[in-house]
Amino acid sequence: MSDFLLEREVVAQIPGGEDAFWSRPDRLAGLETPCFVFDPARILAAYQRLKTALGTPLIVSIKANPNPDVLARCVHEFADGVEVASIGELNVVIGRAPGPKFVASPALDEALVLAAASCRAHIVVDSRAQADLLIGLRPRLRTPPALLIRVNAGALLAGQTSGLKADHFGVEPAEAVALAQALQAADFKVIGLHVFAGSGAFARTAPFIAQAMQALAERVSEALGQPLSILNLGGGFDTSWEDDPTLMAAYCGSLAPLRRHFTVVHESGRAVFEPGGTFVTRVVSTKALGGRWIAVCDGGMAQAFRLAQTETFIKNRRAPIVVPAGPSAPPSDRPVSFVGNSCNPADIIGAAEGMPPPRAGDVVLFDRLGAYHTYTPTAFLNLRNAKKYLVS
Repeated sequence: MSDFLLEREVVAQIPGGEDAFWSRPDRLAGLETPCFVFDPARILAAYQRLKTALGTPLIVSIKANPNPDVLARCVHEFADGVEVASIGELNVVIGRAPGPKFVASPALDEALVLAAASCRAHIVVDSRAQADLLIGLRPRLRTPPALLIRVNAGALLAGQTSGLKADHFGVEPAEAVALAQALQAADFKVIGLHVFAGSGAFARTAPFIAQAMQALAERVSEALGQPLSILNLGGGFDTSWEDDPTLMAAYCGSLAPLRRHFTVVHESGRAVFEPGGTFVTRVVSTKALGGRWIAVCDGGMAQAFRLAQTETFIKNRRAPIVVPAGPSAPPSDRPVSFVGNSCNPADIIGAAEGMPPPRAGDVVLFDRLGAYHTYTPTAFLNLRNAKKYLVS
Protein backbone atom coordinates (compact mmCIF):
# COMPACT_ATOMS: atom_id res chain seq x y z
CA MET A 1 0.00 0.00 0.00
CA SER A 2 1.08 3.59 -0.45
CA ASP A 3 2.96 5.54 2.17
CA PHE A 4 -0.08 7.67 2.98
CA LEU A 5 -3.76 7.56 2.07
CA LEU A 6 -5.70 10.78 1.74
CA GLU A 7 -9.38 10.62 2.62
CA ARG A 8 -11.81 11.29 -0.21
CA GLU A 9 -13.46 14.05 1.85
CA VAL A 10 -10.51 16.36 1.22
CA VAL A 11 -11.25 16.57 -2.51
CA ALA A 12 -12.64 19.85 -3.82
CA GLN A 13 -13.46 21.22 -7.25
CA ILE A 14 -11.08 23.26 -9.38
CA PRO A 15 -11.73 24.96 -12.75
CA GLY A 16 -12.36 22.43 -15.49
CA GLY A 17 -14.46 20.19 -13.29
CA GLU A 18 -11.65 17.91 -12.15
CA ASP A 19 -10.91 17.00 -8.58
CA ALA A 20 -8.07 18.48 -6.56
CA PHE A 21 -6.99 17.93 -2.99
CA TRP A 22 -5.06 21.09 -2.17
CA SER A 23 -7.92 23.33 -1.06
CA ARG A 24 -7.36 22.12 2.52
CA PRO A 25 -3.96 23.39 3.70
CA ASP A 26 -4.35 21.43 6.93
CA ARG A 27 -4.35 18.21 4.93
CA LEU A 28 -1.30 19.26 2.97
CA ALA A 29 0.57 19.46 6.26
CA GLY A 30 0.49 15.66 6.42
CA LEU A 31 2.46 15.23 3.20
CA GLU A 32 6.17 14.50 3.34
CA THR A 33 7.68 16.47 0.48
CA PRO A 34 8.80 16.23 -2.20
CA CYS A 35 6.09 13.85 -3.32
CA PHE A 36 3.68 12.85 -6.04
CA VAL A 37 -0.02 12.54 -5.29
CA PHE A 38 -2.00 10.33 -7.67
CA ASP A 39 -5.77 10.30 -8.04
CA PRO A 40 -7.01 7.03 -9.64
CA ALA A 41 -10.46 8.56 -10.23
CA ARG A 42 -8.99 11.25 -12.46
CA ILE A 43 -6.88 8.68 -14.32
CA LEU A 44 -9.89 6.48 -15.03
CA ALA A 45 -11.97 9.49 -16.09
CA ALA A 46 -9.25 10.56 -18.55
CA TYR A 47 -9.10 7.02 -19.94
CA GLN A 48 -12.85 6.86 -20.48
CA ARG A 49 -13.00 10.29 -22.14
CA LEU A 50 -10.30 9.42 -24.65
CA LYS A 51 -11.70 5.96 -25.36
CA THR A 52 -15.20 7.37 -25.89
CA ALA A 53 -13.93 10.13 -28.18
CA LEU A 54 -12.00 7.62 -30.33
CA GLY A 55 -14.75 5.03 -30.48
CA THR A 56 -12.13 2.24 -30.60
CA PRO A 57 -10.42 -0.01 -28.08
CA LEU A 58 -7.73 1.85 -26.13
CA ILE A 59 -4.54 0.10 -24.99
CA VAL A 60 -2.76 1.72 -22.04
CA SER A 61 1.01 2.09 -22.04
CA ILE A 62 2.12 1.09 -18.55
CA LYS A 63 5.53 2.75 -18.88
CA ALA A 64 3.81 6.10 -18.38
CA ASN A 65 3.03 5.20 -14.76
CA PRO A 66 4.17 1.77 -13.53
CA ASN A 67 3.44 2.53 -9.87
CA PRO A 68 1.94 -0.71 -8.45
CA ASP A 69 -0.50 1.10 -6.12
CA VAL A 70 -1.84 3.25 -8.95
CA LEU A 71 -2.24 0.24 -11.22
CA ALA A 72 -3.94 -1.77 -8.48
CA ARG A 73 -6.68 0.88 -8.47
CA CYS A 74 -6.91 1.35 -12.24
CA VAL A 75 -5.72 -1.57 -14.32
CA HIS A 76 -8.92 -3.58 -13.89
CA GLU A 77 -10.65 -0.95 -16.05
CA PHE A 78 -8.11 -1.25 -18.88
CA ALA A 79 -9.99 -4.13 -20.45
CA ASP A 80 -8.79 -3.44 -24.00
CA GLY A 81 -5.22 -4.26 -23.10
CA VAL A 82 -1.97 -2.88 -21.71
CA GLU A 83 1.45 -2.42 -23.27
CA VAL A 84 4.60 -3.23 -21.29
CA ALA A 85 8.28 -2.86 -22.14
CA SER A 86 10.05 -5.03 -19.57
CA ILE A 87 9.74 -8.10 -17.38
CA GLY A 88 9.31 -5.76 -14.41
CA GLU A 89 6.27 -4.11 -15.97
CA LEU A 90 4.94 -7.49 -17.04
CA ASN A 91 5.17 -8.70 -13.43
CA VAL A 92 3.17 -5.68 -12.25
CA VAL A 93 0.20 -6.35 -14.55
CA ILE A 94 0.06 -10.15 -14.45
CA GLY A 95 -3.02 -11.20 -12.50
CA ARG A 96 -4.33 -7.62 -12.49
CA ALA A 97 -4.93 -6.61 -16.09
CA PRO A 98 -7.98 -8.38 -17.55
CA GLY A 99 -7.25 -7.65 -21.20
CA PRO A 100 -4.48 -8.71 -23.56
CA LYS A 101 -0.87 -7.80 -22.85
CA PHE A 102 1.38 -6.40 -25.55
CA VAL A 103 5.15 -6.54 -25.08
CA ALA A 104 7.06 -3.92 -27.07
CA SER A 105 10.74 -3.14 -26.59
CA PRO A 106 13.53 -2.13 -28.97
CA ALA A 107 15.81 -4.28 -26.77
CA LEU A 108 13.73 -7.45 -26.80
CA ASP A 109 15.82 -10.38 -25.58
CA GLU A 110 15.40 -14.07 -24.91
CA ALA A 111 14.29 -13.63 -21.30
CA LEU A 112 11.55 -11.16 -22.24
CA VAL A 113 10.35 -13.38 -25.11
CA LEU A 114 10.06 -16.39 -22.82
CA ALA A 115 8.32 -14.37 -20.12
CA ALA A 116 5.85 -12.95 -22.63
CA ALA A 117 5.13 -16.36 -24.08
CA SER A 118 4.60 -17.90 -20.64
CA CYS A 119 1.77 -15.47 -19.88
CA ARG A 120 0.34 -15.51 -23.41
CA ALA A 121 1.22 -11.92 -24.13
CA HIS A 122 1.45 -10.62 -27.69
CA ILE A 123 4.85 -9.39 -28.91
CA VAL A 124 5.48 -6.35 -31.10
CA VAL A 125 8.37 -7.09 -33.46
CA ASP A 126 10.60 -4.05 -33.96
CA SER A 127 13.31 -5.32 -36.31
CA ARG A 128 14.68 -8.14 -38.46
CA ALA A 129 16.95 -9.08 -35.54
CA GLN A 130 13.93 -9.53 -33.26
CA ALA A 131 12.22 -11.67 -35.90
CA ASP A 132 15.34 -13.84 -36.14
CA LEU A 133 15.40 -14.14 -32.32
CA LEU A 134 11.80 -15.34 -32.28
CA ILE A 135 12.39 -17.81 -35.10
CA GLY A 136 15.41 -19.21 -33.27
CA LEU A 137 13.38 -19.63 -30.07
CA ARG A 138 10.36 -21.19 -31.81
CA PRO A 139 11.26 -24.81 -30.86
CA ARG A 140 11.21 -23.81 -27.16
CA LEU A 141 7.81 -22.11 -27.35
CA ARG A 142 5.03 -24.58 -26.68
CA THR A 143 2.45 -21.92 -27.47
CA PRO A 144 4.02 -19.26 -29.70
CA PRO A 145 2.91 -15.71 -28.95
CA ALA A 146 0.83 -13.80 -31.45
CA LEU A 147 2.84 -11.07 -33.16
CA LEU A 148 2.44 -7.54 -34.43
CA ILE A 149 5.05 -5.82 -36.58
CA ARG A 150 5.99 -2.25 -35.78
CA VAL A 151 6.33 0.07 -38.75
CA ASN A 152 8.54 3.14 -38.58
CA ALA A 153 6.24 6.16 -38.62
CA GLY A 154 8.66 8.36 -40.54
CA ALA A 155 9.04 5.76 -43.29
CA LEU A 156 5.30 5.12 -43.40
CA LEU A 157 4.45 8.82 -43.72
CA ALA A 158 7.45 9.86 -45.83
CA GLY A 159 6.67 13.14 -47.58
CA GLN A 160 3.14 13.38 -46.20
CA THR A 161 3.65 15.52 -43.10
CA SER A 162 6.17 17.97 -41.75
CA GLY A 163 7.51 18.30 -38.24
CA LEU A 164 7.61 14.53 -37.63
CA LYS A 165 10.78 13.73 -35.71
CA ALA A 166 12.80 10.84 -37.09
CA ASP A 167 13.16 7.94 -34.67
CA HIS A 168 14.78 4.53 -34.67
CA PHE A 169 11.73 2.35 -34.01
CA GLY A 170 10.08 -0.14 -36.32
CA VAL A 171 10.88 -1.20 -39.86
CA GLU A 172 10.39 0.07 -43.39
CA PRO A 173 6.95 -0.77 -44.86
CA ALA A 174 8.48 -3.13 -47.44
CA GLU A 175 10.40 -4.95 -44.72
CA ALA A 176 7.20 -5.37 -42.70
CA VAL A 177 5.82 -7.47 -45.54
CA ALA A 178 8.93 -9.64 -45.70
CA LEU A 179 9.07 -10.11 -41.91
CA ALA A 180 5.41 -11.13 -41.79
CA GLN A 181 6.05 -13.83 -44.37
CA ALA A 182 9.19 -15.10 -42.62
CA LEU A 183 7.45 -15.30 -39.24
CA GLN A 184 4.42 -17.03 -40.72
CA ALA A 185 6.73 -19.60 -42.35
CA ALA A 186 8.19 -20.28 -38.88
CA ASP A 187 4.71 -21.11 -37.54
CA PHE A 188 4.01 -17.76 -35.85
CA LYS A 189 0.68 -16.02 -36.24
CA VAL A 190 1.10 -12.40 -37.33
CA ILE A 191 -2.08 -10.70 -36.19
CA GLY A 192 -1.39 -7.04 -36.88
CA LEU A 193 0.69 -3.93 -37.39
CA HIS A 194 1.73 -1.21 -34.99
CA VAL A 195 2.80 2.39 -35.60
CA PHE A 196 3.55 5.26 -33.24
CA ALA A 197 4.59 8.70 -34.45
CA GLY A 198 5.72 10.00 -31.07
CA SER A 199 4.43 11.90 -28.05
CA GLY A 200 2.31 14.90 -28.97
CA ALA A 201 2.29 13.93 -32.65
CA PHE A 202 -1.46 13.38 -32.96
CA ALA A 203 -2.36 16.75 -34.50
CA ARG A 204 0.43 16.52 -37.10
CA THR A 205 0.05 12.89 -38.11
CA ALA A 206 -3.59 11.94 -37.52
CA PRO A 207 -4.81 12.99 -40.99
CA PHE A 208 -2.32 10.64 -42.66
CA ILE A 209 -1.99 7.61 -40.39
CA ALA A 210 -5.22 5.80 -41.25
CA GLN A 211 -4.82 5.97 -45.02
CA ALA A 212 -1.19 4.87 -44.96
CA MET A 213 -1.86 1.99 -42.58
CA GLN A 214 -4.76 0.74 -44.66
CA ALA A 215 -2.62 0.47 -47.77
CA LEU A 216 0.15 -1.36 -45.89
CA ALA A 217 -2.25 -3.66 -44.06
CA GLU A 218 -3.76 -4.73 -47.36
CA ARG A 219 -0.28 -5.52 -48.72
CA VAL A 220 0.64 -7.58 -45.65
CA SER A 221 -2.70 -9.41 -45.63
CA GLU A 222 -2.26 -10.31 -49.29
CA ALA A 223 1.27 -11.57 -48.66
CA LEU A 224 0.06 -13.76 -45.78
CA GLY A 225 -2.96 -15.04 -47.61
CA GLN A 226 -5.21 -14.03 -44.74
CA PRO A 227 -6.35 -10.72 -43.24
CA LEU A 228 -4.67 -9.09 -40.28
CA SER A 229 -6.92 -8.65 -37.27
CA ILE A 230 -5.41 -5.69 -35.38
CA LEU A 231 -4.06 -2.34 -36.50
CA ASN A 232 -2.61 -0.33 -33.62
CA LEU A 233 -2.45 3.28 -34.81
CA GLY A 234 -0.66 4.53 -31.69
CA GLY A 235 -1.92 8.00 -30.99
CA GLY A 236 0.57 10.51 -29.65
CA PHE A 237 -2.18 12.09 -27.55
CA ASP A 238 -1.20 14.61 -24.93
CA THR A 239 -3.51 16.23 -22.40
CA SER A 240 -4.49 18.97 -24.88
CA TRP A 241 -6.24 16.57 -27.24
CA GLU A 242 -9.62 17.81 -25.98
CA ASP A 243 -8.87 21.41 -26.97
CA ASP A 244 -9.76 20.79 -30.63
CA PRO A 245 -12.83 18.52 -30.90
CA THR A 246 -13.08 19.14 -34.65
CA LEU A 247 -9.68 17.50 -35.19
CA MET A 248 -10.72 14.42 -33.25
CA ALA A 249 -14.06 14.22 -35.10
CA ALA A 250 -12.36 14.49 -38.48
CA TYR A 251 -9.81 11.86 -37.52
CA CYS A 252 -12.45 9.41 -36.31
CA GLY A 253 -14.32 9.93 -39.56
CA SER A 254 -11.20 9.00 -41.51
CA LEU A 255 -11.11 5.63 -39.74
CA ALA A 256 -14.39 4.39 -41.26
CA PRO A 257 -12.87 2.68 -44.36
CA LEU A 258 -10.19 1.03 -42.22
CA ARG A 259 -12.62 -0.24 -39.61
CA ARG A 260 -14.68 -2.03 -42.25
CA HIS A 261 -11.83 -4.52 -42.73
CA PHE A 262 -9.71 -4.42 -39.56
CA THR A 263 -9.99 -4.01 -35.80
CA VAL A 264 -8.52 -0.57 -35.19
CA VAL A 265 -7.05 0.15 -31.76
CA HIS A 266 -5.19 3.08 -30.26
CA GLU A 267 -2.65 3.37 -27.50
CA SER A 268 -1.98 6.02 -24.87
CA GLY A 269 -0.05 6.51 -21.67
CA ARG A 270 0.51 10.23 -21.26
CA ALA A 271 -3.09 11.31 -21.92
CA VAL A 272 -4.41 8.66 -19.52
CA PHE A 273 -2.10 9.15 -16.54
CA GLU A 274 -1.08 12.81 -16.86
CA PRO A 275 -4.29 14.38 -15.46
CA GLY A 276 -4.15 12.18 -12.36
CA GLY A 277 -0.87 13.25 -10.80
CA THR A 278 0.46 16.26 -8.88
CA PHE A 279 4.03 17.01 -7.82
CA VAL A 280 4.20 18.65 -4.40
CA THR A 281 7.22 20.41 -2.92
CA ARG A 282 7.85 23.01 -0.20
CA VAL A 283 9.79 26.24 -0.19
CA VAL A 284 12.72 25.96 2.20
CA SER A 285 14.28 29.40 1.67
CA THR A 286 13.92 32.54 -0.43
CA LYS A 287 16.03 35.43 -1.64
CA ALA A 288 15.85 38.41 -3.99
CA LEU A 289 18.32 38.25 -6.85
CA GLY A 290 18.58 40.11 -10.14
CA GLY A 291 15.14 41.66 -9.95
CA ARG A 292 13.33 38.43 -9.15
CA TRP A 293 12.45 36.26 -6.19
CA ILE A 294 14.14 32.89 -5.88
CA ALA A 295 12.12 30.22 -4.07
CA VAL A 296 14.33 27.25 -3.20
CA CYS A 297 12.25 24.09 -2.87
CA ASP A 298 12.94 20.76 -1.21
CA GLY A 299 12.25 18.97 -4.52
CA GLY A 300 13.27 19.67 -8.08
CA MET A 301 14.68 18.03 -11.17
CA ALA A 302 16.04 15.11 -9.13
CA GLN A 303 12.46 14.10 -8.34
CA ALA A 304 10.43 15.68 -11.19
CA PHE A 305 12.92 15.86 -14.03
CA ARG A 306 10.35 16.86 -16.65
CA LEU A 307 9.73 20.22 -14.96
CA ALA A 308 13.32 21.33 -15.59
CA GLN A 309 12.74 21.09 -19.37
CA THR A 310 16.42 20.42 -20.01
CA GLU A 311 15.55 18.88 -23.39
CA THR A 312 13.44 21.83 -24.54
CA PHE A 313 15.03 24.64 -26.54
CA ILE A 314 12.39 27.18 -25.49
CA LYS A 315 11.61 26.91 -21.78
CA ASN A 316 7.93 27.54 -21.05
CA ARG A 317 8.13 27.30 -17.29
CA ARG A 318 5.11 25.87 -15.51
CA ALA A 319 3.29 28.23 -13.15
CA PRO A 320 2.52 26.24 -10.00
CA ILE A 321 -0.33 26.48 -7.55
CA VAL A 322 1.07 27.97 -4.34
CA VAL A 323 -0.58 27.41 -0.97
CA PRO A 324 0.91 30.06 1.34
CA ALA A 325 2.33 29.10 4.70
CA GLY A 326 0.87 32.16 6.43
CA PRO A 327 -1.58 35.04 6.01
CA SER A 328 -2.04 36.34 2.48
CA ALA A 329 0.19 39.18 1.32
CA PRO A 330 -0.12 41.66 -1.56
CA PRO A 331 1.33 40.66 -4.95
CA SER A 332 4.93 41.55 -5.71
CA ASP A 333 6.11 43.27 -8.87
CA ARG A 334 9.00 40.82 -9.05
CA PRO A 335 8.65 37.51 -10.89
CA VAL A 336 9.31 34.32 -8.95
CA SER A 337 11.57 31.47 -10.03
CA PHE A 338 10.98 28.14 -8.29
CA VAL A 339 14.22 26.18 -8.16
CA GLY A 340 15.04 22.70 -6.94
CA ASN A 341 17.34 21.25 -4.34
CA SER A 342 20.32 20.33 -6.49
CA CYS A 343 23.47 22.20 -7.51
CA ASN A 344 22.52 22.11 -11.18
CA PRO A 345 21.89 25.53 -12.78
CA ALA A 346 19.22 23.90 -14.96
CA ASP A 347 17.22 23.00 -11.86
CA ILE A 348 14.47 25.56 -12.41
CA ILE A 349 11.08 23.89 -12.14
CA GLY A 350 8.61 26.77 -12.38
CA ALA A 351 8.00 30.49 -12.71
CA ALA A 352 5.20 32.88 -11.83
CA GLU A 353 4.36 36.57 -11.87
CA GLY A 354 1.95 38.74 -9.92
CA MET A 355 2.05 36.60 -6.78
CA PRO A 356 3.02 37.52 -3.21
CA PRO A 357 6.68 37.13 -2.28
CA PRO A 358 7.39 33.46 -1.59
CA ARG A 359 7.99 32.35 1.99
CA ALA A 360 9.60 29.34 3.58
CA GLY A 361 6.92 26.75 4.23
CA ASP A 362 4.80 27.61 1.17
CA VAL A 363 3.48 24.47 -0.51
CA VAL A 364 4.10 24.43 -4.27
CA LEU A 365 2.03 22.14 -6.50
CA PHE A 366 2.43 21.26 -10.16
CA ASP A 367 -0.61 19.42 -11.49
CA ARG A 368 -0.89 17.19 -14.56
CA LEU A 369 2.30 15.34 -13.79
CA GLY A 370 0.89 11.85 -13.46
CA ALA A 371 2.85 10.43 -16.41
CA TYR A 372 6.55 9.61 -16.59
CA HIS A 373 7.16 10.68 -13.01
CA THR A 374 9.89 8.02 -12.81
CA TYR A 375 11.86 9.66 -15.64
CA THR A 376 15.10 10.92 -14.08
CA PRO A 377 18.67 11.17 -15.42
CA THR A 378 20.73 10.14 -12.36
CA ALA A 379 20.71 9.92 -8.59
CA PHE A 380 22.57 13.25 -8.46
CA LEU A 381 23.80 14.22 -4.96
CA ASN A 382 22.09 11.10 -3.59
CA LEU A 383 18.95 13.17 -3.05
CA ARG A 384 15.97 11.23 -1.78
CA ASN A 385 13.26 10.05 -4.12
CA ALA A 386 9.83 11.60 -4.08
CA LYS A 387 7.25 9.93 -1.87
CA LYS A 388 4.12 8.49 -3.51
CA TYR A 389 0.62 9.08 -2.16
CA LEU A 390 -2.85 8.17 -3.33
CA VAL A 391 -6.07 10.11 -3.09
CA SER A 392 -8.55 7.41 -2.21
